[in-house]
Amino acid sequence: MSAEAQVRLATAARVPDLGLSLGEMHNYGGAPGQRDFFFAGLSVNLPLFEDAKTGPRVAGARATVTALNAAVRALRNRILAEVAAAEAQVVAEQHLIELHHKLIPLTREALESALSSYAAGRTDFMVVLDSERELQMHKLDLAAHLAAYEQAVGSLEHAVGGELGLVVASEAGHEGEGH
Repeated sequence: MSAEAQVRLATAARVPDLGLSLGEMHNYGGAPGQRDFFFAGLSVNLPLFEDAKTGPRVAGARATVTALNAAVRALRNRILAEVAAAEAQVVAEQHLIELHHKLIPLTREALESALSSYAAGRTDFMVVLDSERELQMHKLDLAAHLAAYEQAVGSLEHAVGGELGLVVASEAGHEGEGH
């Protein structure tokens, strides 16, 4: 039984009960002086002292309703917080992915420039190695952020209870870059 129904039931116990009764008595023996007769009765149950009994039941049922409403609010707030945190993580990872998609071509150009300068004798080989290391670090960071993005999307989809199609959107237009 729902908590609200328990409150209504406990409150209804405070309402007076009215009872009406009708009856007939028939004399089958036919004895002299006895007749058939009808009778009617009215009974009233006044809950004058019932408040001591029903008061705690009503208070308990109302407390149950209040507790259930608080639990629903707490669950709703937890879900909203989970959705907000997951969405923030998705957005942060998305920005980092976009940043690495911009940095990888720049570091690739820096590597090509370092190779040209080394071939011309204007720089030493350590600059070429540093440029290559920088390019590989951005590729590795991009792969890590793509994985973190997919995990964050999974958390967001779990929080909202449905598929959002965001993982495919993160890879659109960037398939050839970074490899």
